[in-house]
Amino acid sequence: MKVERALLSSLAETKYMLDHGGLLLASVGRDGRPNVMTIGWGLMGTLWARPVFVVAVRPSRYTHRLIEETGEFTVNVPRKGMEEIVEYCGTVSGRDHEVRREGANRSAVEESGTPNNP
Repeated sequence: MKVERALLSSLAETKYMLDHGGLLLASVGRDGRPNVMTIGWGLMGTLWARPVFVVAVRPSRYTHRLIEETGEFTVNVPRKGMEEIVEYCGTVSGRDHEVRREGANRSAVEESGTPNNP
């Protein structure tokens, strides 16, 4: 289920989850293959009255390549009950695993409402 809310109205919840378990960063490569990684860092706020969320993804990460290819990603606040998915996405790389065939990672992609999610 995709839920869209204004960044500032959910800032406290987002910050709490960032510090306690992590958020899910979802991306899709040009080939349409989705990937989700757990992040425990980020800067959020407003810039010129527009909401911004800045993440740092190491160039060695598979996710970095996907973001470079498409220029798109989403940051998702996992809801209660998704703790196993968040942990899974923080320990398994989409470079080495087919995310559409693995239950936990597939659920994370579907839950995230990733742009271009096939």
